[in-house]
Amino acid sequence: MTQVKAEIHDNIITILNKLKNINDSGIELELPEGSVIFENILNLKLIQKQIEDLGKTLHFSTKDKVGLNLISNLDDSSPIQHKTDAEQPRHAILSKITLPKISLKIPKFTGLLVVSLVILAIGIFGTRLLSEIPKAEINVVVNSQPLTKSIEVTVKNGVPTDKDKKILAGSPIEITVNETKKMEATGEKIVGEKAKGKISIYNKTDKEKKFDSGTKLKYEDNEYITKDDVIVPARTYIPTDPLDPESGGTYINGSSQVEVEAEKIGEEYDLDKEKGLEMKDYSTNDFSAKVTEKIEGGKTETIKIVSQNDVDLIKEEVTKTLTETSLETLAKQTSKEDKLIVGSEYTNVVEDKFDFNVGDETKELSLTQTIKTIGLTYNTESLDEMMENLVENFIPEGFVLSNKERVLSVEILGNAGTTVLSSNEADIQVTLKTFVVPDINEDTLKGKLVGKKISEAQRILGSIRNVKSYELNLSPRIPLFDKIPKDEDRISITIERE
Repeated sequence: MTQVKAEIHDNIITILNKLKNINDSGIELELPEGSVIFENILNLKLIQKQIEDLGKTLHFSTKDKVGLNLISNLDDSSPIQHKTDAEQPRHAILSKITLPKISLKIPKFTGLLVVSLVILAIGIFGTRLLSEIPKAEINVVVNSQPLTKSIEVTVKNGVPTDKDKKILAGSPIEITVNETKKMEATGEKIVGEKAKGKISIYNKTDKEKKFDSGTKLKYEDNEYITKDDVIVPARTYIPTDPLDPESGGTYINGSSQVEVEAEKIGEEYDLDKEKGLEMKDYSTNDFSAKVTEKIEGGKTETIKIVSQNDVDLIKEEVTKTLTETSLETLAKQTSKEDKLIVGSEYTNVVEDKFDFNVGDETKELSLTQTIKTIGLTYNTESLDEMMENLVENFIPEGFVLSNKERVLSVEILGNAGTTVLSSNEADIQVTLKTFVVPDINEDTLKGKLVGKKISEAQRILGSIRNVKSYELNLSPRIPLFDKIPKDEDRISITIERE
């Protein structure tokens, strides 16, 4: 047995077309709940009769309560088969239907009356059915006119849209991002130890002399300073013969020992004993000095430190990278309905966190920077609606803007002359390119066409203003029932511009 499923809107002709070509002596027709076939029991009988004339057996199945009742009334003598859940998950009720053989003897007049009523009912039902079967497809080609209009609009944050002032409400979008970058320190610093030792200062004058701490001495180009205050006694005269003052004598210079330190670091300041030094700012005829305890311990080395150039360079690189990242992130976070105005972005460094300061000894430094970026957006749907309102006066009477082939382009004007571009306000040039087409309401047109004869429908279509041409197709075409369907759902209208 072949099972055939009918659709809810399938009528008698549709169902018979499905069944007549099935090469099987047994057919099960499953009718859905709400099927139009259940409008009258005659539908079931007509289908049953046509199939039996083909020498086939037909079974109906359905879940529809009204349908079950109609099926059971087709032939009271025929048993209604109920299947269990295991046999039939859909709880379908199958009923083998055969036309009863009428053997009752009735008066001739009564028989004719019954036959007439049946024929009348079939005629009424058939007429209704045939009037609803066709589908109407209408294609209307209308005259169109191109429309291009450019208007300068100001997008502002925190204000409502005002089409008269050409102001479009804008919305801010804000993100905060951070990044850490490391780099080698390039600054250099020489560090080391100062050479230290002891010297003796010699006083060649007749008066003692006090030298304060920090007194400078010189050996060639290297300078040294005393670490403490020191008093150097005057020179003394020792006669050759103490008993004879006139015999002459010798002067012995006064001397005192003091610790000294090289003014700068480095081993070049090391001096051996007996090296002579000059007293800076004093004549060698009055004072002199020499190393009495080796001056040594001087050394130098070069270390890496953070320079100001390092700080400037790493900050510049991080800011550049982070700004690019923030702009990309900002654009991605903009919703589909909103558009970011490129150039309106404002980036502000919130924090620079260095792990070393300028002058610190290190081979590597790092910077963690945090920046905040704010941009201005506008809603594309609001802009489209605003442009429709602004071009109303440019649309000819009886025409409307086409919903197809519409291009809305935006040019950002920037900061030039009287135009503004910032995170709070931006001037843009909006250009609308589209077509205007005749104002034809499809629903209204359908209402005028339902149930009309083809000639009347053609007259209605031909009377529409600014229609270049139209095409009306009715399928299937049934003689004597050449009308537009009464069901608007079976009428499709397509409007195209030339």
